[in-house]
Amino acid sequence: MVAVDSNNCSTTELARLEIYPNPIPNFASTEACLNSSTQFTNQSYINSGSSISAYIWNFGDQSNSNQTNPNHTYTQVGTYNISLTAISNYGCRETTVLQARVNPNPVAVFASSGSGCGPISSTFSESSSISEGVITGWLWNFSDGEISTDQHPSHIFTNPGNYDVNLTVVSDRGCYATYTASNIIQVYPSPTADFSANTYSTDIMSPTVSFQNLSTNYTTYQWVFGDGTATSSVLNPTHTFSDTGSYSALLITTNAYGCRDTILKHIEIRPKSTLFVPNCFTPNGDGENEVFRPYHTNMDHLQVWVFDRWGLLLKTWDTLDGSWDGYYEGKKCQQDTYVYKIIGEGIDGQHSEWVGHVSIVY
Repeated sequence: MVAVDSNNCSTTELARLEIYPNPIPNFASTEACLNSSTQFTNQSYINSGSSISAYIWNFGDQSNSNQTNPNHTYTQVGTYNISLTAISNYGCRETTVLQARVNPNPVAVFASSGSGCGPISSTFSESSSISEGVITGWLWNFSDGEISTDQHPSHIFTNPGNYDVNLTVVSDRGCYATYTASNIIQVYPSPTADFSANTYSTDIMSPTVSFQNLSTNYTTYQWVFGDGTATSSVLNPTHTFSDTGSYSALLITTNAYGCRDTILKHIEIRPKSTLFVPNCFTPNGDGENEVFRPYHTNMDHLQVWVFDRWGLLLKTWDTLDGSWDGYYEGKKCQQDTYVYKIIGEGIDGQHSEWVGHVSIVY
């Protein structure tokens, strides 16, 4: 510095002046959802020889912070002007203003309900909304170990119980909301129908079958025996089948919720082959009992031999409807006792042999 007086006399003084650098404030922020935390990352710096000693944040909603890397939660959707002031150790300061965006959360809403006997098939109608942007994702939790990412799913609830259903929706900005409907699905328990029979296969000679009700968790029941007419409301009924065949015996059980369970088992009534052989006949021309023949039911094949007492073969046939008229070689046999042998095969596949005596009586 040079000083000059009125006489034009001057003097010079030298002094040292140091200029300090200003800080350069800068930051980055995350795009946040309403009521979730926005993270601010401080990127400020200053030239060497100085340091930044303090920060002043203004979040644009009348909130402030002195932290280096603060978090802040906004309670309103919008775009906020964020100012960051950086102060050096020499008191130099600088301010920058940037924007931060707070996105809306969606509102999760759905409708469905169901109650009844399992399994229950329910369709869920989703009607969620968002004030800005679009909803792009759905996650359903049905409380039975199953989930779905469909917007409008259908789900089958099998096991008895009360089920909560939870829906989480996600927007295109990653904001989400969750809604849980408690006990929205009620699956009632069903009875368990079961029975046993003393036999599942018998023949027409013993066609009576005894049934025992082994069902559980029921209040009412009904038996249907499968032969076209017979039903029963007896707990442990006995039923006689009137004909051969394969029958579907059915037990229907119902509980207090009106839930039903049914069980079906097959009962087979087999045909029974029988043979009756008379011990005498009277071939006297009166039209009564004139021939000897075996009477049979359900036979598939018969072969018959008739002998006299000395073993002479008098008559044989190999048909179901054959007979002997008491003659041998055109002559009437005398009143006597004769021997027969019969081999037969029933329609049930059983082979039998009969040997006996038949008498001619005049």
